[in-house]
Amino acid sequence: MNAHTIRILLVENNAVAAKLLAIQLSEYGYISHIAPHGKAALELLEKNTYSLIISDLHMPIMNGITFISIVRKNPLYTNVPIVVMSSDEHEDTAVTLLEAGADDYIAKPVQMRIFLSKIQSLLAKHIAKNKVISQQLAQHLSLTQAVVIVCMNTPDNDFAKALLCSVSSEVIVVASAQEFQLQITEHDDVCIIVDSEVRWLLHEIECMQNFKIAGKLPLLYVYESNAQSPYDTLCNVFSVPRQTDFQEMCRIVNFVLQMLESQKAKSLSLLKQAVMYSSFVFEREFEYKTSAFTVSILHENCNDMPGGDFYEVVTFNERYSFVFLGDIMGKSWGAWFYVPAYLAYIRSTIKFISARNIKELAAAPHKILNLLNSYFAKDLQLSNVFTTLTLAVIDNEEQRIILSNAGGIYPLFYSNQTKMITDVRISGILMGIDGTSEYSKLELSCEVGDAVCMYTDGYVESTNEQTSKLIGIQGVKEVFAECISSNLSKASEFDEEYMNHFSIQKNEDDRTSIIIRCGNNL
Repeated sequence: MNAHTIRILLVENNAVAAKLLAIQLSEYGYISHIAPHGKAALELLEKNTYSLIISDLHMPIMNGITFISIVRKNPLYTNVPIVVMSSDEHEDTAVTLLEAGADDYIAKPVQMRIFLSKIQSLLAKHIAKNKVISQQLAQHLSLTQAVVIVCMNTPDNDFAKALLCSVSSEVIVVASAQEFQLQITEHDDVCIIVDSEVRWLLHEIECMQNFKIAGKLPLLYVYESNAQSPYDTLCNVFSVPRQTDFQEMCRIVNFVLQMLESQKAKSLSLLKQAVMYSSFVFEREFEYKTSAFTVSILHENCNDMPGGDFYEVVTFNERYSFVFLGDIMGKSWGAWFYVPAYLAYIRSTIKFISARNIKELAAAPHKILNLLNSYFAKDLQLSNVFTTLTLAVIDNEEQRIILSNAGGIYPLFYSNQTKMITDVRISGILMGIDGTSEYSKLELSCEVGDAVCMYTDGYVESTNEQTSKLIGIQGVKEVFAECISSNLSKASEFDEEYMNHFSIQKNEDDRTSIIIRCGNNL
């Protein structure tokens, strides 16, 4: 799952019950979106993606069975687990729900312990399946061939059929916005052909423009004489009159496809050079002391292969040190392939900072994330990947840690005074999606014995091998508490305690943990 928080769609017409359930789920790190009936839930599904759907059975406007049947017809949600809640205890009801596509059935009133166990099990299986798919995709580091997406009002089109036999790449015909969304998410490099009679595509391209995607797509606009293309400001448009000779049309399409392959080859070459010449091979263990804090880092690859996790520690002077922790998520190639590009931006930004007022910028790490995010969003090489990034500024003079976070998991803070561990609830959108996003900061005044734990999703999304339950944020918090009580301050000790506590023999993802503790005794 993306290093991001797991989202659950909760379909329940009882507003009080839905709110209480959402609160319970939030304690395990899940974000819930609530819909009062099936029709409202379908609208949410058009705007968001979910890892799990929990639905009531008897609801107004659209009941649970109808809702599930519609959802299962959508290819995007074929494998998403669906749990149904109902007070209807008839055996036939459960059978009907399972036949409609539900994965499990829970009787009302809901017993939270059983309920949570079931959804954690379903989520763990869903995550494991997605990881297998991701690992299979990551093995293919060679160029992926571009595809042609032909947008028509009807799928049965003679032009599209002829095109299938005449161009150098796969041709896919779509006749609706839903089909287009599915194909555009499955393919990295596409050339779009659209007839001027098609109206539904314009809205899709405009939505993509909001995420800085559409401007990079080549689009062939097939028009009647003197027709004006509505896509000129949104895509790289090639306007082609409908009366153009078919062979000439195919020549233009093949030319555009060759351009796409050339651009991908160039990006691949640049990234390979970055891999060869950049210093981005991370030490498995890294220990560092300042005058007031200790920093301990553990970086563990999955199956001895590099992953998307990365870290960077920079000391400006005796007062300030910066600690970065990121996790790259990409749908093409391996996420590790983009680490050099992100580190290059971070390091060049640090050089830029060092020439300015360090005290001012150290007090505002969110401004540094704003700057980095604007760089990431504009870089064409990073158009298919996004990253989480947590920045901890260590201020030795004032004995404080200033945090800013983009899309990452909330850091944990242990107060030696209260003997409590709390989530440092500061977050922002994943970096690289929207270059105009703004981030925030949070200051932690520290005393000797206080500690901050930063970690990537490799710890959260693992499964307890004895119980088959998802470990989640709460499980990581339990391990951190055990380390505190045992006076274990190293990240390697935290990792060992984590592996033993949940009987994990082998992780399915790379993982990185950073422990920053006030007091300089490791």
